[in-house]
Amino acid sequence: MPWQNVSNASVSSESPGAFGTGLFDEPYGTIARSFPRWMVTSNVAMGANAGVYRQIVLPAGLTAGAMTFLTATTAKLGGSHGWYAVTDQNLNVLAVTADQTDAATTWGTANSPQKLAFTSPLQTSYTGIYYAAISVTASTLPTFGGTVIMAVAGTQAPPIPYGIFTAALALPPAVGSVAPSFGAVAGGFGGSYYVNLSVS
Repeated sequence: MPWQNVSNASVSSESPGAFGTGLFDEPYGTIARSFPRWMVTSNVAMGANAGVYRQIVLPAGLTAGAMTFLTATTAKLGGSHGWYAVTDQNLNVLAVTADQTDAATTWGTANSPQKLAFTSPLQTSYTGIYYAAISVTASTLPTFGGTVIMAVAGTQAPPIPYGIFTAALALPPAVGSVAPSFGAVAGGFGGSYYVNLSVS
């Protein structure tokens, strides 16, 4: 059978919906996503300070070991730092990956998924909004697969669906710390990233 069996996780962020697909149309092992992968239509640039948040709704009791973003048409060059993290609704860091210090390997291939393992598994304690965060420090920042959302005031009303870091954060934050607050979405940044969480 070509579809994945999502029963490999005790809980996931979606059950079969109106089309009966649930997470069957995602890579094997996916237990959560920001939106369906087939909706990726744009090449989304990173915002100010090379750090962004994407809202993701998760259920209580979910355990995830890794997170994936999709690079788009621009690959990373001259990298020195980079990481993923998941925060709760108050930007408290719950899980983080190791710092990626390579110059052009991680996010160095255009149009490809880049999965990174968390240093310790993510475990959710409530059902609701969480934030997937990514930060990259490089001379050429990669672009990521997503969808364009018009950057108007209504899109940034709480709960905020996506945004940029107010301050640069090159090194991964410690689990239990508070990540930078949301910055104003300005200029050409009006895109929302595709991201998925997986068992491993």
